[in-house]
Amino acid sequence: MGLCKCRTVTNLFCFDHRKNVCEKCIITDHPQCIVNSYLQWLQDSDFKNECEICKSSLKEGELIRLCCLDLFHLECINAKCNMLPENTPMNKYTCPTCKKAIIPSENVTSPLASIIRVKLADSKWAKPFLPKKPATTDNSNSMPIMDVNLSNIQNANFTVNTYDNTDVLPTHGPTKPQIYGIRDGDEDKYGTKKNESSLLKDFLSSINIHQRFHKKKLLYILISFIIIFTILSIISKKIPSNAEVDMNDKI
Repeated sequence: MGLCKCRTVTNLFCFDHRKNVCEKCIITDHPQCIVNSYLQWLQDSDFKNECEICKSSLKEGELIRLCCLDLFHLECINAKCNMLPENTPMNKYTCPTCKKAIIPSENVTSPLASIIRVKLADSKWAKPFLPKKPATTDNSNSMPIMDVNLSNIQNANFTVNTYDNTDVLPTHGPTKPQIYGIRDGDEDKYGTKKNESSLLKDFLSSINIHQRFHKKKLLYILISFIIIFTILSIISKKIPSNAEVDMNDKI
């Protein structure tokens, strides 16, 4: 086990570059390299960079890497498989080196298997074993048709009133038809709230004014009462003293 340069843990090893590689990096960075397991490299590091079918270099021509990681010319694989009878089952189309199946089964969803299916899509011998493409349908025939009932529109809760301005000569450019009878629900809602809040403020202010006036009135009454009480007290003190003076004069 080792780390690929993309930090993916892998047991695959590139014999050409002598480093660990993952399956995704094999496709992008090592399309012409001999790749096998790291254990295989430890057992036998010798390799030939040539196609096992035609014995020519893998640096030329279109290549196909099978799920077993063996690399061949696509033309050589097609030529070899076309020599088999048309009724040959899928498991009989095998790799010339390890005898494993060339076409991956449908439950294999690796990136390498996807590329194999794409490269063999035009091969006559492989078409019966590849997943069928979904049939394309005409969008114009599949579009749903909407049935618009005009009576439902006419019976709607809101009304739209327009006036005909065909007989009016515009003086400042074309006039736009005015629309009446439609009220914005949010505008009405917030307008009502504003009116209620203003009324509440007015009511509270009137109460405050009344309370202030009532307090002032009570204060004035209290002051007046104190003044009157003071005057009466002074007068009551003076009256007895005058009576005593008169009595003394008589005696």
